[in-house]
Amino acid sequence: MVTIYVMTFFPFAATALPLYLMFASLGMLKGWTVYIALILAYSGGTSIFSSYLVKVFLDST
Repeated sequence: MVTIYVMTFFPFAATALPLYLMFASLGMLKGWTVYIALILAYSGGTSIFSSYLVKVFLDST
């Protein structure tokens, strides 16, 4: 999970290959596990940004 959080600081093009290799090594590119891999990738990228927005909002009030 930490790997996904660290990769959110880079552009998507720089993270596409490492994400593919990580999910391929875990065997998550076959069948219904592709959906789990996509959920992990997207939630890792959005949770940092969302928590930063909440922090900025709470600091401004």
